[in-house]
Amino acid sequence: MRSVLDAQPVVMPRPTFETDPMTTETTRSAAPDRKVFAFWRYDLYPYVLGSEGKILSDGNFKADGYGGSTFRRDAIISVMPIEQGRQVQEKLQQERDQLQVDQAKRIQTGLDSINVYFPDLRSSRTRDGRKPR
Repeated sequence: MRSVLDAQPVVMPRPTFETDPMTTETTRSAAPDRKVFAFWRYDLYPYVLGSEGKILSDGNFKADGYGGSTFRRDAIISVMPIEQGRQVQEKLQQERDQLQVDQAKRIQTGLDSINVYFPDLRSSRTRDGRKPR
């Protein structure tokens, strides 16, 4: 039986297109204000956030979402055409939503197991774990 640890990581190739603003200084300066979709690192799963926006003349990215935040070019991990970015974003959101459902199921399974072994524990605690008065 294969485990999750046996799976090979999925490496998404960095998309390239003729005016990819992240490839060279020449293309970076040749495509200011072009609408693109960019992703940057984030500390919660799926560990990236993304938004439509535009590459500024200095190479930084100004997001349409996130309050119009501007991200330094070294913070951007991927730039792609808008339609492709939307598809990647949708896939990441679906995976995140499924992970939350799976986690909730595992937590409930664990609670059910505890209640089988310790039935008095359920009646001696409230939902938030405190003892009833």
